[in-house]
Amino acid sequence: MTMHCRFDPIDCALLDRWQRDLPLVPRPFAAIAAALDLGEGEVLMRLERLAATGAISRIGGTCRPNTAAASTLAAVSAPAHRVDEVAGAISAEPGVNHCYLREHAINIWFVATGPDRAHVDATLARTARATGFEVLDLRLVRPFNVDLGFGLEGASLPLPLPRDTDTAAIEPGDGAIIQALCEGLPILPRPYAAVAAALGRPETEVLERIRALSAAGVIGR
Repeated sequence: MTMHCRFDPIDCALLDRWQRDLPLVPRPFAAIAAALDLGEGEVLMRLERLAATGAISRIGGTCRPNTAAASTLAAVSAPAHRVDEVAGAISAEPGVNHCYLREHAINIWFVATGPDRAHVDATLARTARATGFEVLDLRLVRPFNVDLGFGLEGASLPLPLPRDTDTAAIEPGDGAIIQALCEGLPILPRPYAAVAAALGRPETEVLERIRALSAAGVIGR
């Protein structure tokens, strides 16, 4: 069965082509705009609108599970009439990503991330309090290739080749950078500069560390 994108062609291109490989340059949205023959301002405006309407939950990276940071797969069982409310409360947590619905009694699934296990546990505890439901914590036992992308026309995007993870590349201070990427970049002309300023580090240094962590497989996409 063919699915049709409910967005206009430019939105579809933004959402499909940049699920991976966000440009690691000072002005990434300008680089995306150039690739799509658009202005940087239009790309920023469209991304802000897509974020405001919930079409995208964040723009950022994913960390290979339990390398420089901690993460877990989690789920709750919510009644149908409260699904939107509960999913919204879960998605509002800064350390939560990949929140999605499944056709099952345990129906809302998400990934909780943090700089360490205590941070993840605190996120799950807040989620339980905010939703009023018990949170199922499914810790990683054995990793598989989870770098999936789904095109808006219904087809899966091509999988990247599996990469080994070189945890020796992780340096002190990288955990804070990874956490910022997992929580999401601000939709600004220089998002990495905003992250760097929040961490009290130079933009060039933060970009250098992101490139190194990506090359080492610590940052998955």
